[in-house]
Amino acid sequence: MKDMFSLDGRVVAVIGSGSGIGQAVAEAVAGQGAHTVCLDVNREAAEATVARIAAAGGQASSLRIDLTDEGDVRSRLAEVAAGADPVALADAV
Repeated sequence: MKDMFSLDGRVVAVIGSGSGIGQAVAEAVAGQGAHTVCLDVNREAAEATVARIAAAGGQASSLRIDLTDEGDVRSRLAEVAAGADPVALADAV
């Protein structure tokens, strides 16, 4: 029976993944097999989350996102969606 919580083959974007709940969500979905895109205003913090995920054997990448700039949000989410099907979004902000 397939694990009902498996995210194998999916891309999950987590906004606010540089610390706290967002980081925990990013690590959790990566642990279920998702390629996790860590989005945060602090790119270095998002990169640290990517490193934690990679150290645990997961797959992740990071992007800086500024939620106060609608154009930036649209651009980053379009970047995540390009070539990724299906995509899920978790907002931990």
